[in-house]
This record gives sequence, structure tokens and C-alpha cells, in this order.
Amino acid sequence: MLIDRGFAAPKLINQAKENDLQVIVRVKDSVARRLLSNAQNDGSIVWRSQKENISLHGRVVHIKNQIPGFRSSELYIFTNTSFSDERISEPYLQRVQVEVAIRHIKQTLGLSFIAAKNPDAIRKEIYIAFLTFNLIRAIMEDVAITYSIPIKRLSFSAALSLVKASSFKLLIAKPSEKSVILAKLAKLLSQSLLPQRKKPRSYLRVVKLPIGKYPSASAIKMEEGK
Repeated sequence: MLIDRGFAAPKLINQAKENDLQVIVRVKDSVARRLLSNAQNDGSIVWRSQKENISLHGRVVHIKNQIPGFRSSELYIFTNTSFSDERISEPYLQRVQVEVAIRHIKQTLGLSFIAAKNPDAIRKEIYIAFLTFNLIRAIMEDVAITYSIPIKRLSFSAALSLVKASSFKLLIAKPSEKSVILAKLAKLLSQSLLPQRKKPRSYLRVVKLPIGKYPSASAIKMEEGK
């Protein structure tokens, strides 16, 4: 069970532990320092919450990183697993790409707003969006391997547009013609590369600028959304 910083309520973590789930949770720096100050001789930590009358046994892993997308170069992770530090840190160091995937599902595939009101129809919309996302990602991965391109350099929006444009052709094409259409799609997608930033953004995506005080803030935020 992975929980990000800010959602690490001891009651929630304890509930996961009672269901025999392994817990990996990023904690705030202040919480981590308090836990580390009370560490046992063997490095183990007991995270006590007097409010919920809960004691959590585990350890705190201190990770340093310089990966773009993280405001802090240090991470503190509480866990009750026996995983290595590298294995524990891996999911969090992939966070930027995970958030990009969520953005594509919500914005590019239009799942940020669901018009359906019936529960079954809502589930269908969600399933369709996730199936579409997985299909596009599978195509991108195949193209990335074929052309030796990092998959994060490929444009998800371009892949979606190319698949839409090719779907009808594939539907009416003869079996001998489908491979040609798919090869052309792959080649076009391999040329739809995202630009490589030479320097980080001026403003982090999480920064909320006071538009009323700074009129140019709206333009900056629009630029950040690109």
C-alpha cells in the first residue's frame, strides 16, 4: 500500500496493516525527524498516535534525489516492509511519470468530467478510458522499443490522434494491408517527439500565483499548462 505525504494518517496505515498489507508511506520532514529521534538501537521505530491509540512498528528510510518534479531533494519514507531502500524509493521516484499518466487519463481522454448519472454508465466510461489509455500506452511502448526511443519522449496526444486516424483504415483494410498501415502509424509516432527541456520551468506546477496582485500570473499559468 503506497500513501503519499499529507495522507499518512496513522489510522489509515494501521487499517492497511491489519489487513496484512505492506505499507510504504512518505511522511513529512517534521514527522520523520520526530520519529528518527525516538529510534531504537536496532534502527526500528514505533510510530505512536495517542489520539487513535495506535502504535505502528517499522523504520524510516531517508532518500536523497535530484529528480525534476520534486520540490524537495530529500524524501522520508516510513515502511513496515523488509524491502531494500532502492526498492522502496523506486515508486516515489517514478511519481512524475505517474502524474503525467493521470493527466492524460483526466484531460486528454476527457475523464475529468463524466456526464453519465447511472452507476453502470459511469463504470463503463471509466473502464473505456482506462482501456483506451492502456491500448495507447502499449502502442507507444512497442514503438519506443522498435525505434530505441525513451517512451517518455513520445507524445500521448499524437499517439491517440494517429490511432483514431488509422482505426477506420484498419477496419476496412485487407489482412495484407494492415501491416503496412500499422508500420506507417509507428513511423509517424516515432517522429512525434516531445521537446527536451534544456532548463527547468521558471515556476513549479504546484505554485499558485496571486493573479490579482500580478496581472502576468495568468499568462504564466497558461504557459505552465502546455
